[in-house]
Amino acid sequence: MVEAQAPSSKKYKMWDTVIGYLTRMEELFDTMMQAEMTQEQIVNPLFIRILNNYFKRLYEAEASKRPVLMYNFCIPPEIIYALDGYPICQEAGSVALSIVGKQHLQYIDIAEENGISAEQCNAQKIWIGAAMVDEVPPPNGIIYASQPCDSTNILYQVLEELYQIPTYTMDVPYWAHDPASEFYDERVVPYFSEQLRGIFPWAEKNFGLKLDPERLHQVMELSNQAREYTLEINELMKAKPTPLPSMTTFTTYLTLTTAAGTQDAVDYCKWTRDKAADLVRRKTSSLQEMYGLEEKFRVVWVYIPIFWSLMLYDWMERKFGAVIVQDLMGYHLGKPIDVSNENTIFNGLARSILDIPMGAQSRGPAEYYLDYLLHLVKEYDADCAIFGGHMGCKHSWGIATLLKEELYKRAGVPMLVFEVDTMDPRQVSEKDIKQKLRTFFKEVL
Repeated sequence: MVEAQAPSSKKYKMWDTVIGYLTRMEELFDTMMQAEMTQEQIVNPLFIRILNNYFKRLYEAEASKRPVLMYNFCIPPEIIYALDGYPICQEAGSVALSIVGKQHLQYIDIAEENGISAEQCNAQKIWIGAAMVDEVPPPNGIIYASQPCDSTNILYQVLEELYQIPTYTMDVPYWAHDPASEFYDERVVPYFSEQLRGIFPWAEKNFGLKLDPERLHQVMELSNQAREYTLEINELMKAKPTPLPSMTTFTTYLTLTTAAGTQDAVDYCKWTRDKAADLVRRKTSSLQEMYGLEEKFRVVWVYIPIFWSLMLYDWMERKFGAVIVQDLMGYHLGKPIDVSNENTIFNGLARSILDIPMGAQSRGPAEYYLDYLLHLVKEYDADCAIFGGHMGCKHSWGIATLLKEELYKRAGVPMLVFEVDTMDPRQVSEKDIKQKLRTFFKEVL
């Protein structure tokens, strides 16, 4: 059995940089609230508090000797919360650091200087570099799924080798809901559900963590509440004008990725749902309430956000009236899970992972991605699509031109395609990106 690390006063530079930034943001929101600014003028202050609490709880877990289990972003954290471990999402840490400044760039360089290929994805490279200089919390174990890409699989093997800790890897097969689909296979859910069950004896053997059925049930009840609200948010975002800001897709995704299965996630999702419902009822939007502007373009952002330039969304709204109605990470398909017994819970969790954002679209053949994109454009009545393709995602670039051509052919919707590293601003600058967007909105649409 691997013992959880002993309580320590050790601090981790990368982790504390994020906590410091989020704490300052919390203080800013508190000041705004004291100034009696209206709810519409504040874009979900709960998100900052929840995310900050998530990062701070790492130190609480270390102090109480609770095992710290790393998981990749295609694994729901409910599994680790049910085990009463601390779920440390590697990508959430790396993304958060890329948002708060340029400190993360040194870790990318350190990883590459120590043999990690420049062509590999920076979503894992940031953490690898920080781990090499002992500036990030070390986990006691790793759980990851073989999706959405080869880069994820390769770099989690690097992390396993670097830390020399127990690792549980899940094989994620192709998946389609419709029995009429050529990709449907009735064996998929039972096969994957069995792998999920295997996490618990693995956790007991290595960390002494035992599955408590009552704890599992409580976690999944909270998870269901948050996911029900999320599905309602997705429906409300179809309204005209779009009720919530473009950033909603990202904040909802990151909340569920780090806090699903907790009361924090329920509170966030309910707040967001209630705000969207109120704006839809009043036939207005946050764009109108905050800036007095009208929605001109309904945009589907085809890929992941540019994390080092999240204010780009706000710039698009103010400059062109272009609102992102949905994106790759924000469109959750996972339904609430039947919690009547362990079998239904594990089957439901299996489906949830098979349907997880990015994993569901990028794991299989091109048809998965194309069907998803056509569905979003039609469901949300989008005027255009934007594909800011991450350089590390070679699998997505393989079908970018196909997506653009088929989207216009089948739906008459134009798509802007440009290259960017969503973690590293040194590759393509914000100035260059904005120029491409200006041309697209002014000359193409």
